[in-house]
Formats: sequence, structure tokens, C-alpha cells
Amino acid sequence: MYNANYFKARLTSSVVVGSKNGATLSVVYVEETKKVHHWELFLDGELIDKYYVEKTAKLMFRDFSGS
Repeated sequence: MYNANYFKARLTSSVVVGSKNGATLSVVYVEETKKVHHWELFLDGELIDKYYVEKTAKLMFRDFSGS
């Protein structure tokens, strides 16, 4: 059965946090609650990995971006 409330709560948005040397870090959060769901690391437009810990995501971005 279709439940509109379930799907409404699962809508997410993505915001780019940093971009350098082809590496891009973005944060994905739930629209309704504005809480962070996970972090995504892209390299030249390809998804490398998803991280659920902010510190790990930022460290990996720093490694891939070369800074």
C-alpha cells in the first residue's frame, strides 16, 4: 500500500561542501528534518564512496584532493 508520509520523510537534498582538483565532497540530508544522512565523495564526477561519519568524510576528501 502506498504511504505518502513515508515517502515525504525520505526526500533528500545534496549540497556541495568542497571541490578541489576533481574531488567533490557533498552532504546529503533529509529535507523534512534537515539532519545529515551521509556524505558522498566524488572523483571526476564518479561516486567513490558514502560516509556516515563527518570526520572520516573530510579526511578522505583531503586525501583525494591533495591538500
